Amino acid sequence: MVSNKKWDEEHTQLERRLELQRLLHSSPGGFTAGELAKRLTCSTRTVQRDLDYFRSLLDQTGVVDPLEATADRYRLRPGEFPLPMLQLDKNEARALLFSLRLLSQSSTEQDADAATLLDKLAAVFPGPLAQQVAFTRSSFGQRPLDKEQTKRLHLLSDAWMAEEIVVMRYRAVGRETPSKVCFEPYLLEPSASTGATYLIGYNHTRGRIGTFKLDRVEKVDKHHKLLCPDAFERHPAVAREDSAELMARIARSWSGVVLADGDYEAVVDFHGDSAIRARESRWHPDSTFTPLDDGRVRMTIRLPELFDFLPWVLSWGNEAEVVAPERLAEMVRERR
Repeated sequence: MVSNKKWDEEHTQLERRLELQRLLHSSPGGFTAGELAKRLTCSTRTVQRDLDYFRSLLDQTGVVDPLEATADRYRLRPGEFPLPMLQLDKNEARALLFSLRLLSQSSTEQDADAATLLDKLAAVFPGPLAQQVAFTRSSFGQRPLDKEQTKRLHLLSDAWMAEEIVVMRYRAVGRETPSKVCFEPYLLEPSASTGATYLIGYNHTRGRIGTFKLDRVEKVDKHHKLLCPDAFERHPAVAREDSAELMARIARSWSGVVLADGDYEAVVDFHGDSAIRARESRWHPDSTFTPLDDGRVRMTIRLPELFDFLPWVLSWGNEAEVVAPERLAEMVRERR
């Protein structure tokens, strides 16, 4: 108990100092210690201690006149970061920014935790990187925020990391009422193709591994006998599938989240401008492109399922022609 309290105190101190660092970068005119204390909801003495801590860190780097205290107003120059969260070089920082940009482009709702992460990174990234982080953070803030879904995601994340079972109320596609499922998360995986988050794990109620879409989860509770559909106080243990093997299996699917055991060879011909554009990107690790004599390009790929591949094929319009399998061709004809 003491260790948890100590961690909370250190966590609060780090959060405060990160916010202080952000403030010291945010105003060219700087802030007085009293103004900083008011914004941080702490005492002026605490702010002075944090400023002295920053000064000691900056002194070690050889910075001249750290904190630029002028008329008792404090600020940090661009590029001065007493509290780097990660030891990243410029190219590593750029790579992380690219990942966050992709997350922001694929998400349809505001991710409160990603927004907090962006706030922290904006305080430690240098120059132009910080500006793009700030822009990304702003775009997150313009999206709808579902606090209940964030709460459900936190509960599922806790169960995932602790290897525990939860009871979910889940509304499957085509069902009017949700059903109860005792679920043990093995993976939480975002999908770039759908912009949604998926849960892959063991469905104790059905006795098999399954995939669930976070948007369809209506409620999450810690496992309890009174909530369990089978009235189990504790479900019998099952052999937990290796996460790396599970990730390799879902990676075979087009969306990267579908867990299926089918085996389809999909063949799609592209013509016109699409023949050029289709080859410019690496859509899937197993996809190959072959130029044809008439200027078309043929894409061949093996997939465990076709339904998540269908929207991508349809997005090319009439410039994409399904050659095989016939099942995929029928699905395309039904939707066009």
